[in-house]
Amino acid sequence: MKRYKFTWKTVRLVILITLLIVSLAWAGNVSNKASIAADRAKTLEDRMGAILDLGASADESAASMLLGILREKSEDTRIRTSAVVALTDIGTPRSDIIKTFESVYNEANKENNFRYTILLAFGRMKAVESLSLLSAALSSEDSMIRFKAVQALGALENEDAMEILANHLTKEEDHMVRAAAVRVRGVAFFGAASSLTGRVFTRVGLAWRVVSAALRAELPFP
Repeated sequence: MKRYKFTWKTVRLVILITLLIVSLAWAGNVSNKASIAADRAKTLEDRMGAILDLGASADESAASMLLGILREKSEDTRIRTSAVVALTDIGTPRSDIIKTFESVYNEANKENNFRYTILLAFGRMKAVESLSLLSAALSSEDSMIRFKAVQALGALENEDAMEILANHLTKEEDHMVRAAAVRVRGVAFFGAASSLTGRVFTRVGLAWRVVSAALRAELPFP
């Protein structure tokens, strides 16, 4: 019995040591990736790869550095776009990430591909906090901005977002954007109907508004 206890203690010790080694190795890898990501002497490809790897790690300790890269206006847009993707993957600290996304989205003279990525990031994070920004994006002269905003609003799975889309359909002139709005609303309304009778009727009522708007525009359902 004593020998068994000794053996079990030894196994536990080996496991703990192994976990410590793996943890230290992981921390070292994250630190190395962070160093590459922040080093402007490195190639864009190396930096972008390191940034995306940090996002895939989901290690919150990398978020502060990535937020710093994203806020730096002198950074190459491709680097900042990679930081958006990585921060979306990490997801925390949520409030800081979403506020920074909103801030950089509203920067003047930003490339639209960068803004498209941010809009989709709001959707992936289900950022109901950014509902007003997404609603305002529907007024953009750029139809692709409106298209991405529709996709993001659909991803929120939020009744206020559904209402915004239903209202927007009555004035949207671009058929691609209209089709996207009908599609995301149809999936959200009928694919995730609530079991509570009152909420079901609310969803069906809003869905009917979407259908009616689409029919008035002679838009075939996707």
